[in-house]
Amino acid sequence: MLRDREKIFTGAFMIASPAGKPKLEAICQLIDLDLMEIDRWLSDLEECTTLEAGWALCRKPHHMGLMAYELITDLRHTYLLRDATDVMTWAYFGPGAQRGVCRMLGREVTSFASGRAKGVSCSQTDCLTVARELLAIVEKELGGHEAFKS
Repeated sequence: MLRDREKIFTGAFMIASPAGKPKLEAICQLIDLDLMEIDRWLSDLEECTTLEAGWALCRKPHHMGLMAYELITDLRHTYLLRDATDVMTWAYFGPGAQRGVCRMLGREVTSFASGRAKGVSCSQTDCLTVARELLAIVEKELGGHEAFKS
């Protein structure tokens, strides 16, 4: 079907397909499963007041960490999460950001393979702590700037 055509899936987002199943078919089946749950999922998201809670709802075996975060950041532009209370104080840190925070903290990054930070000694909590500390510094220095006004 797709011979001599451009790739559909690249390494930008790692989505595993079941062993022995063609990736396109597997992804379409996962989308179908999501669509069957859409009403319940939207109802649950309507109750969310934070990006973090929305992210937790979006995490599924086929879209974990960073993929779920991409969904949530898109949903910020809808009625579901446009008023999220943690827009300036919460983010999901993917493997690259975790490596960066580790380096900022002087921690060793021993390995990075298969899209997962292995040997990285910085957790999501560590990364959020650093980000919130940096935000406090920026707000102190630029607090009167229009970027910080609602």
